[in-house]
Amino acid sequence: MGDINVFSGPMKCGKSLQILNEYNRQLIAGKNAMIFKPKLDNRAGESYIATRDGKKLLAQNIEDISELENYNADVFFIDEFQFLNGDLDTIEKLSKYKNKKFYISGLNYTSDKKPFGKMLEL
Repeated sequence: MGDINVFSGPMKCGKSLQILNEYNRQLIAGKNAMIFKPKLDNRAGESYIATRDGKKLLAQNIEDISELENYNADVFFIDEFQFLNGDLDTIEKLSKYKNKKFYISGLNYTSDKKPFGKMLEL
């Protein structure tokens, strides 16, 4: 069975760095890994995720969680998850029935201390 790993917390706490480190670890282990990010997030460039220290990796832009079903990967990495639309059932189904692994990062609360997107549902 696959699993779902979540990195959450406030801005600048190292969530994206955790995603990049784990991505590199999975590649070394020979896994077919892919990185995704919301189309809405273009701070590091149209198709990149980046850490505060300037490390960047190419990512697939998506708008909805259901789009993950269009990709064939063993391990899915998703940065800035709070900006995605869709149903979490897609992730649960891919993990449980297709043995896919997920590493997901995102802000858990807005600056007004309100739940941000679907992060708390994870």
